[in-house]
Amino acid sequence: MSPNPSAIAEVCDRESTAWRALVLACVALVLLPPAVLGTGGPAGRWLGGYAGGVAWNLYQLVKIAILWVPVGFVFRVLGHDRMLRRIALIAGAAALVVALPLGALVPAAREAALLLYAIPGLAAGFVLGRRSRGDAAALPAEAAAAADEAGAPTRPRIAIAVRRAVAVALLASATAALWDFPLARGWLALGFALYLALLWCVPNAWLVAVPAALPVFSLAFWSGRFYFDEFDVLVLLTLAVALWRGTTGGRPPRATRWLLALLALSVAASGAIGLLPFAPLDENAFSSYWSRYNSLRIAKGFVEAIALAWIAGPLAAPQRFRALALGMTLGLAAVSLATVWEVWLFTGFSTATDYRVTATFASMHTGGGHIEAWLVAALPFAWALLLFERAPAVRIFGAVSFLLGMFAVLATVARSGIGAVVVLSLVLGLGLVPLMRGARGPRTRVAGAAAVALAGLAVLAAGIYGGDYLRARFARVAEDAQIRLAHAHKTLAMMDGGARAWLFGMGLGSFPRTHLVSNLDEQPGSYRFVREGGRIHLSLNSGGTLYWAQAVSARPQTRYAVELDLRSEGRGERLEIALCEKILFNSHRCAWSGTRIDARIPGWQHREIVFDSGEVGSGHWWNRRPVQFSLYNPQRGTAIDIAGVRLRDAAGNDVLANGDFARGADRWFFKSGNHLPWHVKNLWLHTLFEQGILGLIALGALAAVAVTRLARAARHGEAPALTLLAATAALLALGFVESFLDAPRLALVLLLLLLAGAGAEAVSDGPARPRSPPRA
Repeated sequence: MSPNPSAIAEVCDRESTAWRALVLACVALVLLPPAVLGTGGPAGRWLGGYAGGVAWNLYQLVKIAILWVPVGFVFRVLGHDRMLRRIALIAGAAALVVALPLGALVPAAREAALLLYAIPGLAAGFVLGRRSRGDAAALPAEAAAAADEAGAPTRPRIAIAVRRAVAVALLASATAALWDFPLARGWLALGFALYLALLWCVPNAWLVAVPAALPVFSLAFWSGRFYFDEFDVLVLLTLAVALWRGTTGGRPPRATRWLLALLALSVAASGAIGLLPFAPLDENAFSSYWSRYNSLRIAKGFVEAIALAWIAGPLAAPQRFRALALGMTLGLAAVSLATVWEVWLFTGFSTATDYRVTATFASMHTGGGHIEAWLVAALPFAWALLLFERAPAVRIFGAVSFLLGMFAVLATVARSGIGAVVVLSLVLGLGLVPLMRGARGPRTRVAGAAAVALAGLAVLAAGIYGGDYLRARFARVAEDAQIRLAHAHKTLAMMDGGARAWLFGMGLGSFPRTHLVSNLDEQPGSYRFVREGGRIHLSLNSGGTLYWAQAVSARPQTRYAVELDLRSEGRGERLEIALCEKILFNSHRCAWSGTRIDARIPGWQHREIVFDSGEVGSGHWWNRRPVQFSLYNPQRGTAIDIAGVRLRDAAGNDVLANGDFARGADRWFFKSGNHLPWHVKNLWLHTLFEQGILGLIALGALAAVAVTRLARAARHGEAPALTLLAATAALLALGFVESFLDAPRLALVLLLLLLAGAGAEAVSDGPARPRSPPRA
């Protein structure tokens, strides 16, 4: 029996009326006296009495509601807004009846009542989601079907207008970010303009460009920007063009939509916990990982992954997958070549050195397994080119990139990366069986891909056997495991927020800040900017090996003079100054100097230190090592204030940029050799700490669905599914000893793979039909 349309309309009208009434009631809460929802805040001192309370309530409304707009938008686009609206109706009514009357007496009830301000945010998100999909999408499923039968338009003009308005807003944001960028704005503008032209002509070109740029388009070494950088501008432009043209993918399966909604809810809740209360928007807001705005940096990876998955559609589809595989392989080749260059420059391919390769990953300035994560994620895609492509040049490129990638994994001397390679090799090996069994034509290519994989494993095995330092690292596995286990126990002990912390986490991006204030034995050192007397100075605290550095162009056998103003607590602290050949951690040659602060003189003291660079910076353009100027406070428990830094060469030219810190941390880049205070070192424990049980369930369920669907498709001879499965399995295996979700670019990679796997079409358990993507 079909549902009665009039009954459906009546129920919808009742729900809509109740929902509108609740939204209006929540907005009207701003008119309540200050004692009900708060004390009035700073506005009470400015306006006084009732007016100050209303102003403070309005601030609370905007602050809380705006965080829930994305949640409402995602639920509406995924088609689950009715469920969320019903939950909000029940919870909102309960809060109005129970929590609000007790707000003036019980602080906990007041906090619960403040959550009523989330309901207008959800409503705004629902409206935006409805407008982006069209009026027909705003109806229930039955009503939408009736509208389709009646010939109602599904993409009205207002939906196109809203979509393009969002595209213009994204383009404006990208332009503003580029305008504020501290270097190479002209060249970047030219490159982005060419990229926009390419996207306009070839809409799916981003499937090659974005993966290729992700590991290498990083200027943080020179710009000092790591909150919102040049790669984020690339993503904004990609989304802007896709929205303007309307080139978005289809809806994922129903189960995936539910999991995606749960993940979005977790990110919004933990993001709000990490972000609130808002910190001042000063020089410290976006220059360190201790800032509350680090929550936005971490959330960025989730949001970009969901947005790109939305415009990509099914990534296992042959044409999309081939573009993605080419982009991932280009990125793999670039990182591998950078690794070869770095190893050659700094170690001469010695197997006995403890050199730590970082290649193009500036995000490793606090440690972490970021380069290994990218390598193991990209290796299966290079291998896949051997299966899909008939052109000999492309197949040779794939084979060379795969072997170079294997060498890069070996050069990282990371045991976790080698273990992840073993996992992806097992997955690829098992997946070759259905590919070889009954494959239509590409048996020779499958055999060639298997041979290249075996050659890569042989390179890896030879490197392990012949590498003295790597063998020594494997011998310390048990000892290092105890260190990681102790670190995990300390991480759990820092979750001191009660039931809320266990359910929603301590907040996105909160681990470095929580570790810093927890008074644990190992502290990484810290820094902050202070505005005082019309100028800004850097306060550099000791602890661990934290260096405040800037990339410079230095010449050998040259006398340099460092000029700076110093101030301390009067203990006679010494500031170390170094000019070193290095990329991040290990130095090759250094010219050291320093100065001690006179404890008898209060206030600022001017210093000028002259030193010779020696052999630092020598060599030709093709073998000259990068040089960095660094400041370091070695005395534990002390802080040195630094201002007006200049590094003058023999001609009197200042080779530093932003030495007066007028632009905060621009052009400066810190690095720490003490890694544990920055990373949880386990993907799942990291998720539990920052997103709680809700985030752990969401991520775990998404991973389980993705792996299950990809495994089924791979068993039936789907080569794209096998590639995606190998990359996903390798990253998840690496996640047991690394927490790379704190690097937004790698979070994007993992989540894009999981969403691609969870959105893959289900394959029935019938006879295997091996398939390989056709040649374009």
